[in-house]
Amino acid sequence: MAAFYATCAPGLEFVAAEEIEKKGIGRVVEKRERRGRIFFESDFDTIPSMHCFLRTVERIVYLLARRKAKKLDDIYRIVRELDFSMIKPDWSFAIRPTRTGEHDFT
Repeated sequence: MAAFYATCAPGLEFVAAEEIEKKGIGRVVEKRERRGRIFFESDFDTIPSMHCFLRTVERIVYLLARRKAKKLDDIYRIVRELDFSMIKPDWSFAIRPTRTGEHDFT
């Protein structure tokens, strides 16, 4: 199973999550209500179905990793452990970290 998250209009997370499960796309792990995010697990084989049959979902993102880090060394270690083999050399990808709490580094 691979990890994904889907975006939807804020307030429709429950509807989108129900659609993901009822259509057999995947298993919802977390809903971020009023934030427009649904985290779910699915197989890579369902990717074409995701785009064709989900009507309340705006975008689907494959998650390479979702980890917590307390120090810069943790971030470095997490990235070094990732398997980038599925990303072809001419593809682009984004890294979108979120940061909460107080930190002694910027």
